[in-house]
Amino acid sequence: MADEIKSLIAKLKEVRTYLIKLGPKRRKGEILLKKADESYVLFSTFSSVLAIISDQVKLGKSDKDTEKNINELSKEFLKLYEEVKKLCEVVEMETFSLKTALGLLPLMTDDETVTQQLIDNIEYYGSTLSEAACKVKLINFVLKSRLSQAGKLKLNESYSTIGELIQDMKCKLLAQKSANSIQTKLQQLRQNDKTINDYGQELSQLFVDLTISQSKGDANSYKVLKPLNEKMAIKRFADGLRNRRLSTIIASRNFDSLKDAVQAALDEEITTATTDIIGTYNSYKPRFRYQGGYQPRGHLRGRYGRGYKPNYQDNRYRSQGYSQQYHNGDRKTFYRGGMVTRGVSQQKRNHSGGYHNHQRGFYRRPQKHGVHMLAEEQETEQNNPCEDRGLSENQFFRD
Repeated sequence: MADEIKSLIAKLKEVRTYLIKLGPKRRKGEILLKKADESYVLFSTFSSVLAIISDQVKLGKSDKDTEKNINELSKEFLKLYEEVKKLCEVVEMETFSLKTALGLLPLMTDDETVTQQLIDNIEYYGSTLSEAACKVKLINFVLKSRLSQAGKLKLNESYSTIGELIQDMKCKLLAQKSANSIQTKLQQLRQNDKTINDYGQELSQLFVDLTISQSKGDANSYKVLKPLNEKMAIKRFADGLRNRRLSTIIASRNFDSLKDAVQAALDEEITTATTDIIGTYNSYKPRFRYQGGYQPRGHLRGRYGRGYKPNYQDNRYRSQGYSQQYHNGDRKTFYRGGMVTRGVSQQKRNHSGGYHNHQRGFYRRPQKHGVHMLAEEQETEQNNPCEDRGLSENQFFRD
């Protein structure tokens, strides 16, 4: 297997040598395609051989020295193959094409964004042209057909290089913004009634404008100023947020990118809103049971809930007939705000076990000095229940 890999390496070296001797200008067309296909076939064969060797290693049919030798040969083959791939790549500089220029370069208008796009596209298209004559054609095309009348008056009639044209366009066609005014506006920016996304976009645009204005077209200055201004923009973003809690969270995370800080604020806002909704739902959730059986007026009848033992009548000392009379309504009369017990005097009601007249439900039989009233007193009260109150029977029931 090692010999097969060595043979593949030798054939691949021949392909590489041929492509180098051919040269960049003649390295095109059918010859290039043929050599590219040949190198790909060699790579496919190498992959098959490597798979067979891998199976033998798993079965334990090869020793360590053989494996080491095969690894070194494999690295050599892969290195050669990468070199051949680069030689087969078509890196061809374009000549000036009127069709390409018309599609790539926009017509200048009063919109500064369009002017900036025109400058960027001129810079890109000029980098793809190889010959000086093609670059001159590009300069003439821009000056004659891509500029507005105001732009033609501001620029020179001709330029020797594309770089000079681009530099002059940036200085004369783009508005020069004051770095101090941009920085002041950035420091005064607040979220107020804007969304976090809109607030972040406005702050990001100010950050870009400030960096461009301070760098004055110098690429090295731009690289130095960009991280410094971005740190300042992130701090301004956190301080200007409407939500103070969210502002503290963003400031504590020490973001390096303004884009990441804006996205984190958006995510945190969604999480906070969800938590607030859940908390609001729980805070207004109705409670139907209170500690000790207590219930506020309006939930259940009486100040204590159903199932609270003192609400129920104790009938251990009463006959079945009395209990039946009581539950049929013959022994009790209710009115809102208190209770009147037929046949029970005010003094005796004060000894009824400590229950107050605002409580509702069943009550104990009034007691006299801890002992149930005598049968004579009970009989008297049953015959004339209104006597103790000094009321007639009609007045008693009307009250």
